[in-house]
Amino acid sequence: MLDFSRILVSKKSDIVRYFFPFFVYSIILYARNAPKIHTLAFLVPCIVSGFIVFGIWRVWGNQEIRFVDIFHLGHQIDTREVNYVLLQHNLQYGYAGYWDASVTTVNSAGHQTVRALKNLKLFDEKHNEKPANECTFAPYLWLSKESWYHRSEFSGGKSIFFITHDGEDPNHAWIRHGDLVASLGEPNQHYVLHDGVGIDVYSRDKLDGCNGLFLED
Repeated sequence: MLDFSRILVSKKSDIVRYFFPFFVYSIILYARNAPKIHTLAFLVPCIVSGFIVFGIWRVWGNQEIRFVDIFHLGHQIDTREVNYVLLQHNLQYGYAGYWDASVTTVNSAGHQTVRALKNLKLFDEKHNEKPANECTFAPYLWLSKESWYHRSEFSGGKSIFFITHDGEDPNHAWIRHGDLVASLGEPNQHYVLHDGVGIDVYSRDKLDGCNGLFLED
């Protein structure tokens, strides 16, 4: 009921994704209670789930159409250029905003590890009074593991990269280039990609002033 009401109020089509688990749960429920449930209640979610799996397989099976923003919300980036630049410069460990981190990790086929950060300025108004040069970034632990942010997780790389954006963030989840420079100073390298997306590379010693990026092992 909550999902249905959000569709009526917000008019956002992406909410339909919350209904996908229903079809899987229906199959599990049938398996636990058969033959008490009518056969149709089993076949319908099986067929729908099959179409979903087939659609995902078609998209991910073709490298050229790997990225499809089916809901046209614009909060996830096409990571192909990002993954390519990171691979070309042998960059393996880094950070990004919530919507950029996991999708870049998955699309890299294991070549890059990208963890989500949040800008405390956007999450806590009290941080707005801090000096401009104080680091305000911290782990974004929503749907994450604390172990992802241990220093040992990043021990294999001499440089750490950040996937950044120029301009205003409509979803309050990007790492903005200006905010990052205000916290860590100028990067050692800055690569400009498409649509205002950039990759800022910092040597590990520059991150020592921002202990909030790491959690204790």
